Amino acid sequence: MGERIFALNDLTGVRSVCGCLSCRLGAVFADHLTALRTGFPGSVSVLGHRGPSPGTTAVAHLLAVRLGEELADVVVWEEMRPDQLAAWLPQPEARARVAQLAGRIPRLVRLRQAIRSGTLRPSGAAGSALAAGRYPSFRFLVEHWPELEKESTRMTIIPSPTSPDFATVGGAYADYSSGGRGRLRHDITARRVLAELGNRTARVLDVGCGDGEMVLRLAAAGHEVTGVEKSAGMLATAAERVAAVPELAKRVTLAEGDIYSLPFDDVSFDAVCCHGVVMYLPDSVAPAAHLARLVAPGGVLSILTKNQLAVGVREALRGQYASAQEQIETSQAASQGNLGITTRGDTPAHLDELARANGLTPLPWQGVRIFHDHRDGWKPEEDEYQAALAAEWAASTRSPYRELGRLVHALARREAVA
Repeated sequence: MGERIFALNDLTGVRSVCGCLSCRLGAVFADHLTALRTGFPGSVSVLGHRGPSPGTTAVAHLLAVRLGEELADVVVWEEMRPDQLAAWLPQPEARARVAQLAGRIPRLVRLRQAIRSGTLRPSGAAGSALAAGRYPSFRFLVEHWPELEKESTRMTIIPSPTSPDFATVGGAYADYSSGGRGRLRHDITARRVLAELGNRTARVLDVGCGDGEMVLRLAAAGHEVTGVEKSAGMLATAAERVAAVPELAKRVTLAEGDIYSLPFDDVSFDAVCCHGVVMYLPDSVAPAAHLARLVAPGGVLSILTKNQLAVGVREALRGQYASAQEQIETSQAASQGNLGITTRGDTPAHLDELARANGLTPLPWQGVRIFHDHRDGWKPEEDEYQAALAAEWAASTRSPYRELGRLVHALARREAVA
């Protein structure tokens, strides 16, 4: 799985290709990828549009390009002119520029992913711009390319993690899941998802189902649940847990699979859940698109991931003040979690933006584990736990408390067809 970044100006020399959400960019781009010899021939499908940033007209088209058995994400930035809707034609002078751009792409991709994951923090003008809230887009990278290229020779870029095999930390995860912190996560997210589903029997997909905790909870509520897990070891654990509850097993289907290649038809589930997965991936854009396409009209998307707004809070409450200060002052998005694996955060606003870009309407988000995230090994008596859960639930939808949650639970709905 990889990511490639292009700008239509660099490929074509023109400034616009579309002005609508159902544009012909996929078909046009597929033809000219081969014609321009960028090295990415293959079938192309449009995954969605990010939408313009405030004060700009930059629009990102998210494409998936099939390269044999692999899938590469392509992010194509364009300057949009609403009055020009005709498909673009490549300009002769653009061909000479493609090779130059293509030569930069691998480095640009590495820089962009490292900056967005927090594993690289540029200094100089680029660092100042990022600190002021500038988004590390393709346009930003090109603008600061000489500086970044020079500085990157002195920087160590730590590779962003792909989805790890949680079978290697299965025992630690099971211990966490049964403790107070894990129970808070599962109870709060399950309660909200079930509330959004209502009383109907729903078709639910749980992507990254792990040991089957959420699968069992949703099946126990009467829903038909499909669990997908990349780790064969975790999937085996989930299968054992499901088999131990025969009355639920008939409503559960388990399959090995990856978030980037989910083998399901579009709009085929009433709820798509992905809890505790996206924070282990280099970026949220492509995963959100892959998940959103599966949500049926009237259905909901539920993503639980690390909350970037609360970086440093856990460390400060644990007395790890130097680490907390560094994360707070740099708005560091990546840090090591309790399982010893690096995690990356998203802001609730970014997750809502991704939902809109994929045709969904954001619902009120929740902060999860606001008051108890720092309590390692917390295994409370039941009365204490229930009181803690009540306080956490009350705060989960209220500001300013929810902004301090270690996790953010972002939900969105696809409008029902009239």
